[in-house]
Amino acid sequence: MEVLGITEKALNYYRENVKDNKTITPDQALLKMIRNVLLVKETHPERVKKRLFCTEYAYGNMIIKVNRKKQVFEIVNKSGCFSDQNDWKFPKRRYIELSKELGIKDCKFRKITYSKKNHNKQK
Repeated sequence: MEVLGITEKALNYYRENVKDNKTITPDQALLKMIRNVLLVKETHPERVKKRLFCTEYAYGNMIIKVNRKKQVFEIVNKSGCFSDQNDWKFPKRRYIELSKELGIKDCKFRKITYSKKNHNKQK
């Protein structure tokens, strides 16, 4: 995995500024950062920027900065702030898969299977 830790400063910012994460545990926050970084790398590699001392991952309107020690040390979350928002297409299916694989407990989407065949039998 690309991310091995999250600093206290980044964790506090995440809790205070990212919706529905006020009481998130450090472990769950780290798993979400791992998922978000992987999603950017897999689906939008053009949104990864290598800097001198860190790598920036633009996940939607959130910038996740990872240092050389592979720790998330800064998060910036500002809606509509970044000019390249038009190139972001949310990868919902992969988001659900990674959330399940990593054991993220509060995935905002649930995979519901719906069979037309079963629906017709119930009529």
